[in-house]
Amino acid sequence: MSNERRGPPSHDHKNCSHDHGSEHDHESAHDQTGDATDDHAHDEGIDHAGHHHHHHGFGHHHHHHGGGAGGDHGRVMKGLKLTFFLNLGFAIFEFIGGYLTNSVAVMSDALHDLGDAMALGLAWWFEKKSIQKATPAYTYGYRRFSLLSSVFTGTILLIGGVFVVREAVTRLFEPEPVVAWGMLVMAIFGIAINGWSLLQFSSQGGASERMVRLHLIEDVAGWIILLFTALVMQFVDWPWLDAIVAIGLSAWIMMNVVRQLVAVAAVFLQALPAGLSVPKIEGVIRAIPGVADCHHTHIWSLDGEKHILTTHIRLPAGADVATLSELKQKVKSQLQKKFAIVEATIEFEFDGEACETPEH
Repeated sequence: MSNERRGPPSHDHKNCSHDHGSEHDHESAHDQTGDATDDHAHDEGIDHAGHHHHHHGFGHHHHHHGGGAGGDHGRVMKGLKLTFFLNLGFAIFEFIGGYLTNSVAVMSDALHDLGDAMALGLAWWFEKKSIQKATPAYTYGYRRFSLLSSVFTGTILLIGGVFVVREAVTRLFEPEPVVAWGMLVMAIFGIAINGWSLLQFSSQGGASERMVRLHLIEDVAGWIILLFTALVMQFVDWPWLDAIVAIGLSAWIMMNVVRQLVAVAAVFLQALPAGLSVPKIEGVIRAIPGVADCHHTHIWSLDGEKHILTTHIRLPAGADVATLSELKQKVKSQLQKKFAIVEATIEFEFDGEACETPEH
């Protein structure tokens, strides 16, 4: 955003800092000539889907959620709703089946599917919430609520996984008979239901939709492993095999949960989003005609999908303030095209003007 004025560089811009963490109050860098320099890239929104295991799209006035607007949003909403009820019902069915077959492996997957159902339920709720506009209290909308749901669901899965492993280890030393044919039936149902749920989400959708799809792929893989385990136990009396599979599945699930929680923590700590490089981004900006230098660049992610950038651009000597709006749009266009950054706050500095903003 520029502090445009009609004279030499004596504008009120001594301290060129602005608020990097709130609703972008750029009073020190706003357009005084009415060319809408504080548009925050609202005219440049792209498809930044909406949700997650970790789910969604809540926007700072950018309503491009759930893999896209219009039909895609409705498709994802419908898929989440159906998959939520299906997984919840099947998780209950699994707990009953795990108890009747005396299988800790089935109980392990039941716990996993219950966590999935909770995650999908939260995703569905947040996707509905995402169409609400930002408020004075939540100036960026509700995107980060999805991260809280990830932490909540992940914590439940970790606690449950520990209990399952504890029970399975006990079974290793004190094996108990299991009903192999019952496990076989459960595995067939598990593959069918999770496979159908998997088909409701596109591999070409937004980041959150792909995350849900990845989680469902893990579910299908887990049930396939259980299917082969049940087949083996149908013909060979290896009751300890059930415990080993339960430990393996639980360990796999917990490792994935920990990996996702680490990624969520990085977002909360405003780490540089994965795949982005500040030097590379500044290099692209410097290559734009009309830019003398670029510095004091900060990039953080709102929810792991929508990234926010703030930067200072130094203008060459004799820069024409009438061209700043066009220059700003060129910069934002490059950021969107090459780095998928849809919201950027730009502060222009004129030749000879000292930037007094301290480096963080």
